Amino acid sequence: MITTPLLTLAHTCAEWTAGIAGHCAARVRLLDDVTLRVHAGELLLVQGPESLGRALLLSVLAGASSPDRHRYVRGVRALAPRVRIRRAAVHAMAVQAIVRGWQDAESPREAGTEERHRRPPTLYLLRASRSAAPTRFETREWRRWARRARERHDGIVIVGPASQPTLPDAIPLVRSAAREPAVRYQVRRDRVLHRDAGGVRLLEIRAGRLYEVAGADNDTPVRR
Repeated sequence: MITTPLLTLAHTCAEWTAGIAGHCAARVRLLDDVTLRVHAGELLLVQGPESLGRALLLSVLAGASSPDRHRYVRGVRALAPRVRIRRAAVHAMAVQAIVRGWQDAESPREAGTEERHRRPPTLYLLRASRSAAPTRFETREWRRWARRARERHDGIVIVGPASQPTLPDAIPLVRSAAREPAVRYQVRRDRVLHRDAGGVRLLEIRAGRLYEVAGADNDTPVRR
C-alpha cells in the first residue's frame, strides 16, 4: 500500500460573503472542514453538483489564495518537498480513458524506480468539463499518459460534475437527509470496489463536505 502523501489538506474551510455589513449580509460555506491526503501513485475522482465548490477545492489544492475581502479560506495545506503542481482542463469523456490507463499501469513500486529517483513527483489537478468529446487518438493518448503517470509515481486529482458515477460499478442511491445531503452507493457483486482498488478513489463533495464512496454503507465525511 502506498503511503507517501504528496499533498495534505487539514480542516480546511472556505466561505463567501455578500451584502452590506451591519445591514444585510449572507454567508455561504463552500468548503466545510475538508481534510484530505493525496498519495503518490493515487488517482482521486471528486464529483459534486456545486460547480463553485468543485472549483474552489481545486484552487485550494493548488495553493491559490484571493485577497478579496468577501471571501476567506482557512486551514492547513502541506506540500511534500519537490512536488510539482500542474493544472489543466480535460474533456469529461476523457476521464474514463484516464482511469483505465491508470489501472493498466504496472505497480508504482516496481516500475520506473530509477526514473522516480531522478524526477520529482508531479501532482496533476484536472478539471473535467462538458466540452466536445475527444477523438479516438486523444482517448488513446490520455490512456497512455495516465499509465505513464502512475508508473512515474505521480498523483492525479480529477474534479467534475456529479452527472453520473465515473466508475461504472458504482450505482448512486439518493436519499434525503435532515440537515445535509448525502449519497450512498451500492457496488455490483460481480466486481467489488475496494477502497484502493487500482489506486483509484471516488469522492463526492456536497454542501462543502467531502464524502468517500467505497460501498453501500459509506456516507461519512473524509477524515484522512
